[in-house]
Amino acid sequence: MKRQSILLRRIVILIFIFIITLSVILVHRHIMVQNIEEQLLNSMDDVSYQNKVVIEKELAEMQTILASVGKEVENLYPKLETKEELEAVVNFLRPFAEIYHFKRMGVVALDGEAFCTDGYYESITGHDVLVLGSKGISNITGAIEDTIGVKEQINVLSIPIYDRKNQVMAVLFATVRTEEFRKLINVEPFEGLGYSYIIQKDGTVVTDSEQSPMYGTTNIFDSMLSFSDKNAEMVDTLKAAMESSATGHSFAEAEGKRYIHYAPLNIENVQQGWYLCTIVTSQILEDRIDEVLDLYDKLLMVAGLIIILAIAYYVYTCGSDEKTLRTLAYVDSVTEGDNYACFIEKYEELKPDKGYFISMDLNDFKLVNTICGIKKGDETLRKVWQAIEEQLGEGELAARMNADHYVLFLNESSRTEFTERMQQLSAKIGGIAGNIGVISIWPYFGIYELQKAEDAETCFGYANQAKHLVRGKRKQNYAFYERSDYDKLVAEKKLVDQFEGAIANGEFEMWYQPKYKSDDQTVVGAEALVRWRKEDGTMRQPLDFIPLFERNGLIATLDEHVFKTVCMQQKKWEKEGKHIFPISVNISRASLYYDDIIDRYKKILKECDIQPGLVPLEITESATVDNSQIRKLVERFQEIGFPIHLDDFGNGYSALSTLNMMHFDTLKLDKGLVDFIGDSNGEKLLGYTIKLAKSMGMRITAEGVEYKNQVEFLQDLECDEIQGYYFSRPLPLEKFEELIK
Repeated sequence: MKRQSILLRRIVILIFIFIITLSVILVHRHIMVQNIEEQLLNSMDDVSYQNKVVIEKELAEMQTILASVGKEVENLYPKLETKEELEAVVNFLRPFAEIYHFKRMGVVALDGEAFCTDGYYESITGHDVLVLGSKGISNITGAIEDTIGVKEQINVLSIPIYDRKNQVMAVLFATVRTEEFRKLINVEPFEGLGYSYIIQKDGTVVTDSEQSPMYGTTNIFDSMLSFSDKNAEMVDTLKAAMESSATGHSFAEAEGKRYIHYAPLNIENVQQGWYLCTIVTSQILEDRIDEVLDLYDKLLMVAGLIIILAIAYYVYTCGSDEKTLRTLAYVDSVTEGDNYACFIEKYEELKPDKGYFISMDLNDFKLVNTICGIKKGDETLRKVWQAIEEQLGEGELAARMNADHYVLFLNESSRTEFTERMQQLSAKIGGIAGNIGVISIWPYFGIYELQKAEDAETCFGYANQAKHLVRGKRKQNYAFYERSDYDKLVAEKKLVDQFEGAIANGEFEMWYQPKYKSDDQTVVGAEALVRWRKEDGTMRQPLDFIPLFERNGLIATLDEHVFKTVCMQQKKWEKEGKHIFPISVNISRASLYYDDIIDRYKKILKECDIQPGLVPLEITESATVDNSQIRKLVERFQEIGFPIHLDDFGNGYSALSTLNMMHFDTLKLDKGLVDFIGDSNGEKLLGYTIKLAKSMGMRITAEGVEYKNQVEFLQDLECDEIQGYYFSRPLPLEKFEELIK
């Protein structure tokens, strides 16, 4: 009787918990349904902003290129009056058209005769390119049909060319295939239910997504009105917003409700003004509501099932529904394959003493859920599981742990054969995106090779450590755990622990690599480079500690220490009456994210009583890519008087838009560009780069110069300064002082 009473009380408690859970789920379900539309609009904001940034950068880069080429034309050809002179300009333009992938470039005489790099001659009297250009107005046209060569839609960028009296003497232009703009917006957001337009303020379509149901229409306003009279108010609203350069949302009727996000494109020289319109059908909202309802229905079912199972457990103490309970405990709800608990149990039963334990993740999987929806995300996870499952042989295991994390055990005996299997699995998973219509995904693996029987958690820990070595990488997307990796982590921690003491004890030394004037090869400055000489006299090179300090945030303290040391040294030389050269110091990418960096550096200048021009700041090109606030930061440093050098230009980024967005005093060419010397195409690229930078008012320093032929080539290109082993390696203080006596 007592046992029955206890059982009854437990059942009542369980039922009460179920009622409370049910109420919470139902209330939250209602709130979520109400918020879905708002979430959709926010997602449209994000997608539109990403497209907007890409488009603006692309066009800014094109305009920068054209403007720089135009300056060169003006310098080389002070007058353009004859056909021969115009044809000479065309010959000059051909390499630029090829390198920057313009369909053609050309020059238009004031009488309307156009000379093109692809050999065409045409009269364009009355065309906007000539009309506006002759008035000194730069322009980017909307989409027009190419009248020469292959008949296709093009956009034309044009700028006026001035003679020495500052009178327009011709118009320079570059033609871009409209298809190139279409590629920028030709994505399939929102599970293929979204598409985009670039339009002028009057509704004229510049380009559109191929997914658009109105693909090929010439005016989006006319098309909307043709769908429904109800869209008249929307069109008026959109026109008014565009006249005031506003950003916002609207709605249209076109085979159902459509959500419209509009935002102005900040592009110079567009006479009509361009807008980016992102459109999503109401189907996406309905699908997401269905997803939410389906999810909450499943939650209710699961909650109910749990209560029922719990009651069954108490009623039948022997666990009469053991099979159902085991399914809940060991089956992954998304893939319907093994979960991690099941994997662990099977692994412990197997007790392998050799084979490969693997931790696997998917790069940027969160974007799949964000852009393509939860359903597509779950489908992707199931397809990945199927690809893994197909790889499994006898005595091999796999499971989904959570989210996009998977764990595998493979008993392949040969490492070569094992890596081949990893490559096959990577290829299968990489092909999933295209098959089911989601954004690109690819896996990365951390691998621990068993040499003896070990518990699963230990093996997983090792595999997980290895996985972090290849996160975000495509070419080498797997790494084996090595003891040395662990030892490296221990050694790095030791360095971190020693950092503060090293600063206090003056263990960080400044070495100086001289910079030489190109023409007479005299020393005109140097770059300060840090070295770590430990108390026992051993020397640590920068690669041993700089990347580590960049990862953990200590680099900002080290950068400031280097800056202060150089400032103090400059002041010491000044007091000693020595000739002072500018000594540049490096600011790492991580340091630029500290809001008070300028105030701290100004304080050091004041304490040392030296001018900022004596300590130019070197900022790497990669830092300008990563930090969206770099433009303002550069401007503030320059207002104080700091010369700013763009370091490592050409080291994998080389976005010309960076040079357009902000001014640098000196451009430092990376060794990778200097090494092009000796290759004809590489030398062309190097020559164009130097001309472009000089036309924008920058000095040029070449880094990594090691050979005489490199020096001679750079001298011919009028490179300002040369730095490299050909002249000098980095020198300790005393040897540098001897050099500059």
